[in-house]
Amino acid sequence: MVAVLIYVFYTDIWEEIFPLLLSIKNKIHIDVALCIDNDNTKILNDLKQLQVIKIRYVENRGADIGPFLLQLLDLDEKKYPYFIKLHSKKSLISKFDWKYILFNTFIGSKLILDENINLLENDKTIGAITDPVVVMTNMGHNKLHIDILSKLLGIKTTKKKFMAGSMFMSRTWKYRDWE
Repeated sequence: MVAVLIYVFYTDIWEEIFPLLLSIKNKIHIDVALCIDNDNTKILNDLKQLQVIKIRYVENRGADIGPFLLQLLDLDEKKYPYFIKLHSKKSLISKFDWKYILFNTFIGSKLILDENINLLENDKTIGAITDPVVVMTNMGHNKLHIDILSKLLGIKTTKKKFMAGSMFMSRTWKYRDWE
């Protein structure tokens, strides 16, 4: 089973996410963070058709990363060896639709999900996956943040890349696994 950790701020984007989740509902469990200030009635109704780990209400702080860290903290790595991080993204940069590419990279079909699981199962050197088109080397204003986090986590890198859009599929591990 794969855990899908979703933060929904833009409730209209849920209309794009939900059918994709529904098509793979037998392979996933959902942990959803909803913005406390939104009308989440439609989402809550739709969630009745899915297996839900937890529904949490959060303030819109920390962009999509704050809720994700709360979700990750609660995630049972034994029950869910893999997770997918998604959020209701609404940015278009140079006519590049991040969310369309990233949603379909992870939850586009059962076949896509199975291929991603097999990739992680068969290559233990891979910690996380995303669509190659969103892997960036120009960190721009994120460079300082990446440097600080790398130092705090004790990660030494020579080539720094990041997954733009902050949506990915990963192995589930806890900080103790680094020791």
